[in-house]
This record gives sequence, structure tokens and C-alpha cells, in this order.
Amino acid sequence: MVNQGYAGKTIDTRLNIVFSLLKKNGIAARIPRDEMPTIEEEVAVPYTEEELKRLFAEMDEEETIRYKFFLGTGCRDKEVTFAAWSDIDFDKKTYHIRRKEDRRNNRRVSGIGTARASNNRRSMRTGGA
Repeated sequence: MVNQGYAGKTIDTRLNIVFSLLKKNGIAARIPRDEMPTIEEEVAVPYTEEELKRLFAEMDEEETIRYKFFLGTGCRDKEVTFAAWSDIDFDKKTYHIRRKEDRRNNRRVSGIGTARASNNRRSMRTGGA
């Protein structure tokens, strides 16, 4: 996969999925730690207040609402894409992330990885962005 241009994190994730499936089916498989891919962690650099002001100044009203929602909730792309008014509790100022149907492809989606709660639902307080 390295020769195909995949990053170490992608390779590590895919290997862990394979190991998990093997383990679930009673097959022990191990790769020595020194042969596992190197994962390079990039430090997230937040936008400055000035950068955010310039960014929002260039947006139309719909874009401003969408990106303030991103900033205020910390949600991922799919979680914002499938957000619905019924997911927002205005009294408690919380947003509930729930699994939803993708009407375009007739399949269930949530944008939530397997590391989340097993019921594919979580709530978060909305920020003041």
C-alpha cells in the first residue's frame, strides 16, 4: 500500500480492520510492531480570530450558518450533511447525532465511526461560534 501512495495512518487503519475480522473469526494474526506503518501525527493549528473574520466576510448567509455550525459543534462533514432540525434541542442547546437514511443511495449512514457509541447516537453541547 505504501507503493500505492497510502499514508501510514490509512495502512494502519486497514490492517487493524483485517486483524479485527481475523480475531473475530478465531484466527490469530500478528505483525511485529517494527513492521507496522509509521503514523505521522499533524498538529492541528486553529484559525485566528482575524482569519475567521476574513473567512466569514467572504461567505454568503447559508455558508456562514453551515460553517458556524461546524465550529460550534465540532461535527464532521457527514454529521453536518445529515443534520436535521429534529436533532437540535434548542432548550438544552444540544445537537443529537443520529443514524439516518441516505435517500440518494437507499442505505443507512451516520458519519459516525465504529469507535462511537454502539447505538450510533451521541449528543453534544453547541458552542458559541
